[in-house]
This record gives sequence, structure tokens and C-alpha cells, in this order.
Amino acid sequence: MFADHLRRLGWSVRTEVGGDEAAIRAAADADPLDVLALSIACRVNFGRLSALISGLRAGQHAPRLIVVGGAFAQQEPAAMADCGADLVAANAHQVEEALNGIGA
Repeated sequence: MFADHLRRLGWSVRTEVGGDEAAIRAAADADPLDVLALSIACRVNFGRLSALISGLRAGQHAPRLIVVGGAFAQQEPAAMADCGADLVAANAHQVEEALNGIGA
């Protein structure tokens, strides 16, 4: 639903649903990205989040902005503080503001 909203705002959006770390890195390395948004739903995925973000920044096409949101990010904002993302978003409005800051 959020991807559709971003498309209506004029952004080109590609989604990778349920991808593991390797799939996310491969998708990020395939093309230059302005923004890479990750959604984290539960604690089980949190342990590798910082390493994933570091790897994405070191990849062939490092995104200009890395955003993390999702249920776990909203429930555990203190845990998310050091994940390495540029923005930990509690809602879509925060992501829209960040996107407006880099331009469509």
C-alpha cells in the first residue's frame, strides 16, 4: 500500500517482498537507488539489521537514503537508534518528508 502511495507522489518504486539478506543486497546492487526502505516486523530479524545496512552502504550502488520502518521499529524505537539507518520512521508522513528533502 505504501509503495502505491509513493508511486502516486511520482516516485519510481520497486518492491522485494519477503526477501532475505542476499536478495535485498542483490536488488540494491542491481541499480542505483535514491532511497532504500526496509520494513522490520519482529525482533528475529533485528540481529542482522545493522550488518545489512552497513553492507548496503558499502555495495556497488549505495542508496542515498536508507529508511527503516515497520511494526518492530515502532514498538522498539530505542533498539532501532543504532541500526545505521538514516531514518527510523514511525509513519508514512516521516518518510514523505525525508523523500521531499532529496527530491523526486
